[in-house]
Amino acid sequence: MVLTATDINAITFPHIDKQVADNIFNDHPALKRLMEKRRRYNGGLNIRLPIMNVKNDKGGAFTGTDARDISNPEFLTDARFEIKEYFKPATITDKQLDENSGAAAVVDFTTQAARNAQMSLDDDFAGDVWGTSDDDPNTQTIDGQLDMLSASTTYGGIAVADFANWIAQIDSTTTVMSIGALMNLYEDTSEGSRTPTVGHTTKRLFAKLVTLLQAQQRFMQASKAEIGFMALEFLGIPIFRSSFVPGSGGGTQDNFFVFNNENFLFMYVSSKFPVKMMPWKDMKPQFPQITTTIEAKLALVCNNRRFQGAMTTLDPNL
Repeated sequence: MVLTATDINAITFPHIDKQVADNIFNDHPALKRLMEKRRRYNGGLNIRLPIMNVKNDKGGAFTGTDARDISNPEFLTDARFEIKEYFKPATITDKQLDENSGAAAVVDFTTQAARNAQMSLDDDFAGDVWGTSDDDPNTQTIDGQLDMLSASTTYGGIAVADFANWIAQIDSTTTVMSIGALMNLYEDTSEGSRTPTVGHTTKRLFAKLVTLLQAQQRFMQASKAEIGFMALEFLGIPIFRSSFVPGSGGGTQDNFFVFNNENFLFMYVSSKFPVKMMPWKDMKPQFPQITTTIEAKLALVCNNRRFQGAMTTLDPNL
């Protein structure tokens, strides 16, 4: 007997629903770190963040009865980021259910189907975190790091022409990874106690960084990195590798090394659910199958672009 969608929901949801919700962001370091301090929104079409965009030019030194200007300066604007929706389907045919009859077999098979959808959606998120929407509210993907990591483009609805400090620290001339180049980018993205909290780079540049730091042996243990990924340590901050960080590999001058200050970089998720697996639905008579979807609503936002930076033209072979 082929089990119905109701039967499958009854025996599988206690096994896999929480697993999908908890683990969707765990396979990539940037996503995992962003989700550790995620912010929740209660509703609305976008996230609006107040940005201090000018200094208060009123006041200053005065003498005796000098006239004093106490008018209200316009010193705030707001950045706006659209909430984006994602989904990934998992489908099981009646034939597959028949071949995996019995509660134990169905739990195992449906768990694997949901896990496949989960990992695929995870890759979608990871790719879009390092992608770009061109600050277009009609684009279906989130505003990615490539939107933020620019010294010229509009971001969050704010044009650089309207706010000169609304730029990331971009080095588009350095082609050789070196400790000196890393230090320069670190200083460019630092101001007082506000310093980068994490670095991300490509696998090939990470391998080169290993050789550069070999003498110091600054490898972080998984327990110290806290999220289960091997990392290097540079000036006390972890450096992670990812296949999603932009770069074509050796022989091309388009590989990125990124410093983020996560005190100004946030992932907003729905207060109802960051990731939700919907109940299995019987698709008959149109299709002899059952289907579920894993869905999420989220936005990646930055409220201080100048503390984010990147070298964008590195070649691991140089």
